[in-house]
This record gives sequence, C-alpha cells and structure tokens, in this order.
Amino acid sequence: MQAGAELVLDALRTKGMRASILPIGRLVDLERDVRSLLDSGAIGADFYKENFGGFKFELPLDFADAKSIVIVATPAPILVTSFALHGKRVEAIIPPTYGQAVPIREAAKRALTEASAPSTFRFEFAVLPCKTLAVRSGLARYGRNNVTYVDGMGSFHRLTAFFSDLRVETDTWRDREQLPECKGCMRCMRNCPTGAIAKDRFLLHAERCLTYLNELPKVRPFPERIRKDMHNAIVGCMRCQNVCPADMEVIDKVLDVDSFTEQETAFLLAGSYDNDEGKRILAKLQTMGLDLSIFPRNLAALL
Repeated sequence: MQAGAELVLDALRTKGMRASILPIGRLVDLERDVRSLLDSGAIGADFYKENFGGFKFELPLDFADAKSIVIVATPAPILVTSFALHGKRVEAIIPPTYGQAVPIREAAKRALTEASAPSTFRFEFAVLPCKTLAVRSGLARYGRNNVTYVDGMGSFHRLTAFFSDLRVETDTWRDREQLPECKGCMRCMRNCPTGAIAKDRFLLHAERCLTYLNELPKVRPFPERIRKDMHNAIVGCMRCQNVCPADMEVIDKVLDVDSFTEQETAFLLAGSYDNDEGKRILAKLQTMGLDLSIFPRNLAALL
C-alpha cells in the first residue's frame, strides 16, 4: 500500500476509527459479488430490488478520476430512547448500525480529510454495500448472523464508504471470512426469534430476519408468525448480538438520547405526518438515525 494511504489509515486509528482502502477497479467485483446472490438464487428478485437496488456502482460524473474506495468503521453505541404511553414510559433501543447515521458519516469524512492533510485528497460519499466491502477489504469479518465485526469494536460500529482520488497500490481484496469465534458456537442461532440463522448455510435467511421485516414500508404488515414478544428495537434487531461472545467487551456501550412525550407518541401512532408537527418530529428522529417511514407500524408492535 502506498505510504500516503498507510498514513491515512494510521491517523484514523488515533481517532478510534478503522478503515481499509481498495483500488477503484474492485468496484466491478463488488457489484458482481452482490449480483451473484440474485443470480445463484440465494435471494429472490423482490428482495434484491428492495435491499440492493439502491446501490450505485458507477463513479459520479464529476469524479470520474477516482482511484480508490475507502471503507471506514466508526464505533457506535446502542441508543436508548423512550416513549410515554398511558402515563407510563417505555424504553426502546436503536441498534448501533442505525443510530446517528448523518453525524457519523460527516465525522468519517472530516477524519479522512484531516488524516490526509496537508494533501488535498478528495473523499465523496459512496452508496455501496458496506458490509460486503468491509469484509472483502479485510476491515471486517462476518459472524454466523451475517453481521460484520471489526477488531476492537465487535458489531458496535457504523460503516461508511467513500470514493477517493487517494492512490493505493496494494490490493487487500480477499475471500469472505467468518469470525473464528463462530466455530462451534450456536448462540446467535438459538437466540434468533425468527429462525433466520441456519446451521447448514453461511447466508442468512434474510426474508425471515426481524431486521429485514422492521425495515419494510409501514404499509406492509408484519407476518402473522411474528409474535409481539419478538420485537426488541424500534428498527433492526439485537437478539443475535446480545449473546455474541465477540460483542461481550462492547455490549455495555449505550447512549441515552432524547425521549418522546405522550403527545409525541400519540402523534407517531396516529400515522399522519404531513404537517408542521410531522416536520418537527422528523427532525428529532433524524438526530437518532431514524425517519418516519417505520412509524406507526414498528412503534405499535414494540409498545
């Protein structure tokens, strides 16, 4: 790897972040990697469109000379909020992979820019499959639950990808790796409420996963097989991570964030947000990495 790239990675480590850099030519392989899930029949066309259709595997028109892809892992805690309902307050969590999306993205870009100074390398946000990118670049490894784990952070991190004109000469692209702790360990599989984690295959049964179901549009009801006691987060799911040995050193990283009044909770449960109050609530949710697309569906299920 070129000295400049190494200096950037070292500087990020001093800020508590981790990163990997791949040559821009790997963009084709990244797209092929994701497309292979559909071509092999591992996932269906509808699931592919919903979850992978938004990725952009082309360089921006104004950045055609980009030379690398940078993937950054930033430590992220569980966020804890609460909702007032019928005179009682109910706590709810937001998993690390959802919370503080915009602030973390901005912090990652700022850290990259500062790390590359006094050079003026460019870093532009890229809409790419960050989990695949992190594992293929050597930054992370998969758990049996298909969640990514980064050394020193476990699964308590957010991944952010950037296109850059920073040149990299060493290619760290590698096969997908699973955590060594997964060998012989079935804790996540046993604790998965929906049976999404299987013993006989590496890929998650994503269509069964509560995280996937929690991200569906609010007009789509939960399947009847999803019991009320399965819900444990406003969005996503923490059941597999809560029992994972690779997360034991970070499982207590929790941050309390703003709460919601009885009036705000009633507003979210009502499901009509096209007014000034909706704009105010949306701004409040966005600081937590949430938006109105999951309400009232997910909140009603959790409460």
